[in-house]
Amino acid sequence: TVKLCKQVMRPGAKFGIVISNYRNKSGQDVTISQDMQAVAEQHLTFDHHYKVQWSAIGGSRQAKKTRDGNFEDLWVFTK
Repeated sequence: TVKLCKQVMRPGAKFGIVISNYRNKSGQDVTISQDMQAVAEQHLTFDHHYKVQWSAIGGSRQAKKTRDGNFEDLWVFTK
């Protein structure tokens, strides 16, 4: 998908990916987000990385993985 997008992008155009930062179950120290970043960097130039917080609501009934905030990564690349 990234390769195809690069083909139709103009020089200097931006490409963004919002993706979960969950770790895989095999215990590897690489998140899904970091893996996708590496894939995109094979075709585009890294520009910025942002943490996106989807919900500021907290509480004890919240899932453990989201108690510190429900974050995803926004990766921005340039052609």
